Amino acid sequence: MTGRLEFDWEHEPSFARHASRRVMLAFFDWLGENGVAKRSIPMPDHTSRQWLVFLYQAVDRPALEAWEPPEFEEE
Repeated sequence: MTGRLEFDWEHEPSFARHASRRVMLAFFDWLGENGVAKRSIPMPDHTSRQWLVFLYQAVDRPALEAWEPPEFEEE
């Protein structure tokens, strides 16, 4: 399962959401490699049944929005 991340920039703190835990783990690692140290570990959102990563620092929004998830086999 792939697809773009969904971002909520209006929420405080901002967060990214995706249905795949593996995609969010890859995004979490990418964030760390690109200087975003203040972030949550991926966690399940029980309301939407998706995965979230909260962002606790200012980020380069266009760079995050342009991130492409890796291709994974079906989960």
